Amino acid sequence: MSFLEPLAAALPGLFSRTPPVEIAVVAIVKDEVHGIFEWLAHHAALGVQRFYIYENGSTDGTQRELAALPPPAEVRIIDWPMKTGQLAAYRHALSHFGHECRWMAFIDADEFMMPLKGETLPAILADFRHTAGLALPWACFGSSGHDRRPAGTVLESYLHRAPDDNHLNGHVKSIVDPRRVWRWVRNPHVFLPRLGWSQKLDDGSTISPRRAGLQDPPYVAQRLRLNHYVVKSREDFEIKAARGRVSTHPLKRDAYYFELSDRNEVFDDSALPYAAAVRAAIARRAASG
Repeated sequence: MSFLEPLAAALPGLFSRTPPVEIAVVAIVKDEVHGIFEWLAHHAALGVQRFYIYENGSTDGTQRELAALPPPAEVRIIDWPMKTGQLAAYRHALSHFGHECRWMAFIDADEFMMPLKGETLPAILADFRHTAGLALPWACFGSSGHDRRPAGTVLESYLHRAPDDNHLNGHVKSIVDPRRVWRWVRNPHVFLPRLGWSQKLDDGSTISPRRAGLQDPPYVAQRLRLNHYVVKSREDFEIKAARGRVSTHPLKRDAYYFELSDRNEVFDDSALPYAAAVRAAIARRAASG
């Protein structure tokens, strides 16, 4: 560690105390009534204590699902009607809530953090406490042949993905220490570290923020990855396409996009051990009425 690192970390909050929240998730969502409770329950089971949800004008009951997550996890809803407001939401989260959190993960509602060796999320992040953050490589999952939305959970229903070397897996998302990254977010994948800090992949190597998180060839996660359920069923994909994007991504979600993204060559059931916690949360919710 260089002599500049402690100073760089202290500048954003020189007189602040230890953040009250160890791990938080920041996401912008719209019309995610199907699946958002599972997403919340999964990450709460991993150790996420707080969710900062930027609500982008849902009309399908998403807010009801957000409110259904029981303590001790907490969901804070920020009304965010801005069109293509993802980056602005991330900047707002860092500026207004960064001082509350030791770690903030910036992911989407179709992305599930997935430990690969049975480790807890806090234990993994503890090994990166001297960094600006950890990059989470994508593993992009296809429809598993589902035309209509299946009755089961996402984690149990979609068990086929793109091969490791497929270009779809080239991107990463980020878990960052808000004190060690600049608040001007330029892309949703990697964040610009403050002076003296760097963001790491889970093998300890440094990832450059200049490439927008794109790895060529794709980096294969060793300990923690992001399962990206990019299309789900064809029915889900069509609903997703109709509601529009929260980012300025240039690719239109159309039939070509579905065929490009619906990759199912590799059977992967590594998420199944985590499905039990989700099912238990769903059952508790149903029992409570």
